[in-house]
Amino acid sequence: MQDPNYELNKIKQMKSYTNSANKEIKAVCINLCYKCNNDCIFCVYLNAREIPSRPSKEIKQDLKKYASKGIQEVIFTGGEPTIRKDLLDIVCFAKQMNFKKIQVQTNGRSFRNIKFAKESIRAGVNEFAISLHSPNKEIHDYLTRRTGSWEDTVSGLRNLIKLNQTVLTNTVITMQNYKMLPQMAKFLLALKVKSFQFGFVNPRSVMDKFDEVVPYKREVRKYVIDALNVPGKTIIQKMVQAYPYCFMKGYEKYCSDLYSPPTDLIATEVYQNFEEFEKIHYRTKGEVCSECKYANLCGGPWKEYVEERGWAEFIPVKGHEF
Repeated sequence: MQDPNYELNKIKQMKSYTNSANKEIKAVCINLCYKCNNDCIFCVYLNAREIPSRPSKEIKQDLKKYASKGIQEVIFTGGEPTIRKDLLDIVCFAKQMNFKKIQVQTNGRSFRNIKFAKESIRAGVNEFAISLHSPNKEIHDYLTRRTGSWEDTVSGLRNLIKLNQTVLTNTVITMQNYKMLPQMAKFLLALKVKSFQFGFVNPRSVMDKFDEVVPYKREVRKYVIDALNVPGKTIIQKMVQAYPYCFMKGYEKYCSDLYSPPTDLIATEVYQNFEEFEKIHYRTKGEVCSECKYANLCGGPWKEYVEERGWAEFIPVKGHEF
């Protein structure tokens, strides 16, 4: 018989991993460009589109450096990395450097072309993290501000799944889609996606339309929990990001803070252990958080969220600290 405290004990074990003073870097994330063929209303890079892409030579030097340290996981992100013409050359080099996991974070539109999907796999990509923001094409296209983007992304997803690839998805939780999260989970299950994450919208880029885009966290909870409860054995992992533990009582094991490996981010500069950098600079904790048993584990909400809405929604979880 399974220990009734199994899940919470698992969280307790994860604490030493997520909060150790000297975290060993496990992965490197490299930003390949800031340009994108979508124009998502919530994108944190909306004002960075004109920043030039770093040359391939520099990126390969980074790959060589991290490979020499024994790092075996690389994530290529953007912007939209698939619009770089030298993407597959860079991926091939990463494979030559013996990276075991090569992930591309993408809106998935380019993979509607099955030839490109196959070429990417041959080059060495073995994990695809794809952004899909609604099971409804009108809502997705509204959020991306690109007509036809939903059809391209879903076609790309289907191609990659048909090619037996590891496909993860990310859905940004907004005012427009949060009530559809259970439907989204069912849709992803039907597509045979292996892992999904729901990430609460980062308000930094939508301050001029905050109430139009950012839902109240308390109102989102029911739909997040209903989505996590959608039955189905084919989805291996479900996660919720930037959504504090006080909203996840009984569902703490789904908080993405538990699963993010310490990662260096290379963009216009190098951010060592970006998860910690993000917690310090982009997320926050209030006085109320000090009373919560998850205080040392939780990253807290986005700073701009509490600047606009305050701390009234955040009820500390009482009990012994983990």
